[in-house]
Amino acid sequence: MNLEQQKQALWDGVYSPRFPDMRPHAVKNIIGPYIEPIKPHVTAVGTSGGKTILTAARFEFLYKYGYIKQNEKVLILAADKTILRRNFESQFDKFFKVHKASFSYRTVSSKEELKQAILDDIQVIITIPQTIQDNKSLSMMSALNFKWLVQDEAHKWYFKKTVQNIIKKLKSSKKSFAKIDSFWNTKEEITNDKQSIKISRRWKM
Repeated sequence: MNLEQQKQALWDGVYSPRFPDMRPHAVKNIIGPYIEPIKPHVTAVGTSGGKTILTAARFEFLYKYGYIKQNEKVLILAADKTILRRNFESQFDKFFKVHKASFSYRTVSSKEELKQAILDDIQVIITIPQTIQDNKSLSMMSALNFKWLVQDEAHKWYFKKTVQNIIKKLKSSKKSFAKIDSFWNTKEEITNDKQSIKISRRWKM
């Protein structure tokens, strides 16, 4: 699909049946270069701007139209508070309440739940870094084919040893970072790791 076809498919196949009043940034942050980003990129949206819904829409679009294969996985790391993990779950449930997702998803709050999610072949796992940071959990997950990793509150978490170890162990090919609690206007796609580090460090409050 070309860019206009992608845009139309996103509106018709993802947003219109569920959230027909989404803002323009909810389209441009998903299509075009963000379908297959070469390097990590940032979704920079202000407080209450709909980042979690945008994340749900992103993976509905990517799974529905085959940009992510059915055997490929997504790991979503909410920030360090369980309430933020529950927020991802509730927003995903809200987005997919009537029109079901093209992928399976589940929140994981313990090693036992992680093991069951893996056994059930869940495609999108939502958790927090502390839940999966131990070697046993990472060993279980390292056998999976993770295509995307999403890190919430990246300005706080990306450089933490815990997250860096998760990234190293899972080796997901695509990374998406979400910034919470302030606006950041970035008009250029992040094109290399050094630039992504520079921008992330400038985010410190």
